[in-house]
Amino acid sequence: MNATLLDTSDPKTKEFLSKIGEVVVLSRHLESILEFFMGDLINPEGESIVKQNVTNSIAKNMEFLEKLDLVRDLIVQRIGVESQKRFLPTYNLVKECIEGRNDVAHSQWFIQYGNIEEGIPPSTQKINVRRGYSRGHYFDFSKAITNVELSTLDDLVNKNNKAITDIVSYMASHGQ
Repeated sequence: MNATLLDTSDPKTKEFLSKIGEVVVLSRHLESILEFFMGDLINPEGESIVKQNVTNSIAKNMEFLEKLDLVRDLIVQRIGVESQKRFLPTYNLVKECIEGRNDVAHSQWFIQYGNIEEGIPPSTQKINVRRGYSRGHYFDFSKAITNVELSTLDDLVNKNNKAITDIVSYMASHGQ
């Protein structure tokens, strides 16, 4: 195989592509659950469609982390400070999921990259250019590139699933 091509017929490559997609899809599902919770906490007047439209109007231009911060603040206003303290572990987990999704979605991927003829066994790396820049310094490639195992992506999938479960459980326990 030419070292510059992505071999989509390779089973390992397909596994990585599938896992990357799973991370992105689950992250969006987590974000939509968070938006739903935000709408419940805002609790606008009107029928269901009006409530959805109000929530969508508020959420549509917000970054994922801004939505999470708003939910945390709304918990304090609507449920109370003590309840917000109980939400903190979920808040931190969702924040980790956001950071993981951003890293996965905004990296350049080299899946099963290598050249056996030249003694370079296939491996998977991602390059996140933002990580390589530091204000006032030259670009540091060693900070931008990371070797990635499927287990790393599996961990992120599991974190997203746990965050979704935790938010839904938190909502149910507070009558939201």
